[in-house]
Amino acid sequence: MRRQEVTERRAERAPSVRCASYVRTATTDESSITRQREETGALVRMHAADGWVLVAPPYEDVGVSGREADRPGLMQLLGDVEAGCIDVVIAADVARLGRSARLVGEILARFAARGVAVVHPLSG
Repeated sequence: MRRQEVTERRAERAPSVRCASYVRTATTDESSITRQREETGALVRMHAADGWVLVAPPYEDVGVSGREADRPGLMQLLGDVEAGCIDVVIAADVARLGRSARLVGEILARFAARGVAVVHPLSG
């Protein structure tokens, strides 16, 4: 059997894993956001045979400090997590979620309460 056929059959059997990409930068540096989009998208493509699919365009906060808890992209992501729409959150690194241990811990606890995994390209 050809490799493509095996991959297609695995994809047919694999349940859908609803993934969301979160990208953030405190500056308006488009190259940083572009890199984060590419890295998180590549991780989803790498796991496509396992059923990973992006449920939406990346949730983005551009020009917003990670010290701020009330970020539009993050608030939308958290709302979708709470609504049960997401199984996996992908971020370039945990610092994208927040710049303080307290804030990151709170966000991760909310994800965990809904059974949502958090991965980054190096962990994927």
